Amino acid sequence: MTVRYDAVVIGGGLLGGALSWMLAGEGASVLLLEKDQLNQHASGQNAGSLHFQLEYRMVENGWESARTAAAAMPLHLHAAEAWTRLGDELGESVGVVQRGGFMLAETAEQVAVLERKVGLEQEWGLDVSLLDGDESRRVAPYLSDSVVAAAYCPLEGKAETRIAGPALVRGAVRRGAHVRTHTRVTALERDAGGWRVTARGPEGELHVHATTVMIAAGVWTTEVGEIAGAQLPTIPLALMMSVTAPTAPFIDHLVQHAGTKLSLKQTKEGTVLIGGGWPAALGRRAGAPDLEVRPRLLAESIVGNARAAIGVVPGTARLPVVRSWAGTTTITPDQLPLVGRCRGAPGCSWPPGVGVHSRTELRPRAVRSRRRAGAPGRPPAVRAGQIRSHGMKNEPLAERTAPRRCDVAFTVDGRRVIAAAGETVAGAMLAAGERTFARRYGERRAPLCNMGTCFECAVTVDDAPLTRTCLTTVREGMDVRTDV
Repeated sequence: MTVRYDAVVIGGGLLGGALSWMLAGEGASVLLLEKDQLNQHASGQNAGSLHFQLEYRMVENGWESARTAAAAMPLHLHAAEAWTRLGDELGESVGVVQRGGFMLAETAEQVAVLERKVGLEQEWGLDVSLLDGDESRRVAPYLSDSVVAAAYCPLEGKAETRIAGPALVRGAVRRGAHVRTHTRVTALERDAGGWRVTARGPEGELHVHATTVMIAAGVWTTEVGEIAGAQLPTIPLALMMSVTAPTAPFIDHLVQHAGTKLSLKQTKEGTVLIGGGWPAALGRRAGAPDLEVRPRLLAESIVGNARAAIGVVPGTARLPVVRSWAGTTTITPDQLPLVGRCRGAPGCSWPPGVGVHSRTELRPRAVRSRRRAGAPGRPPAVRAGQIRSHGMKNEPLAERTAPRRCDVAFTVDGRRVIAAAGETVAGAMLAAGERTFARRYGERRAPLCNMGTCFECAVTVDDAPLTRTCLTTVREGMDVRTDV
């Protein structure tokens, strides 16, 4: 027997729960399908940070990249407001605490990054200000004397990841949504009236007809897209976090850094969560990432993350780390969210936060300007539905007609390599025939994302471990060790 719904939501994490709750609130009949337990994967394994400033990963690759990332700022502003009122609307706590957040600078170069970042964010309407070191320590006395400036946003904070996702699903059920766990989608077929959805769960095969299918499947987005007949390029990442033993409250804010991967905060139980994007090792099977197994921790990431935390919050040095763990997440090639329909699959959509396309374009003609008092010239607000996605173009690279000029010499494992000035280490190594950059857990590593996110190209450069070669420019005399 085929059961009919207005919408099928695939994925029972935070986003899938929110979609189901909102759709049911609009009067839609909703079925939420989760292949494992609710909140089991990324939604339940992250630190719950409510970052509304541009993160380190959004500014480290230059200002063209940062300006592109800032185009999603209207979604950040909407999210800040939505999280503030979410507990009241659900009728139960989701553990939201918004006491503000810092992005810290310890060098003049990092201060310059903050100045430009803050200016860009203020143009889009984010409440953020630049403080010097003394002003920062007056607000946050736990900060190190090495902090010379900080961008401060009073909207930032944290939510409880263990309860937020399940609370949204409970809210959806109260509004009439149906939920099936341990139920994996096996087929998605388009027909004149919508989608025929086939799934397999504990009670056998399930047949559903839905007008709309919403994919909130996290790292399984590409896999679900293939079932729907759509190409959805996503990049799975394995990231790690650590938690300390509990201590008396001393960190009131969310803390990020402008020069390294760092995000830390203290929970209501007194533990300190330390993360920020340090890599773990994805499991692999037949040469491809195995998303069904838990990623493995990397000792160098645990140490590097702890060193970054101690550097700006010295009080963390006395706290024992009681647990470190790894989880998976996914990004798009441009690291921007997608809002819209799947090209080539009408009625199949991806909500904000599940990015699968190469860029996101704001459509000013569709936007009604909403000026705020005291903010003349601020760009207009943009609703989520007013963002249009564009598919990635599979165009071949043009053949090079000019000879490659090589005028920089460096060494790779003692072998002399010549490269063009301005070339990345990754590009020069690949051009020189290097195909294995490292071996970790017996597996070969080489460049994957080429934008500094996956760490697959990381090697030791001039005695600095975990240097991302795709972001590092060749220098005369540079010494590269692949650790093969």
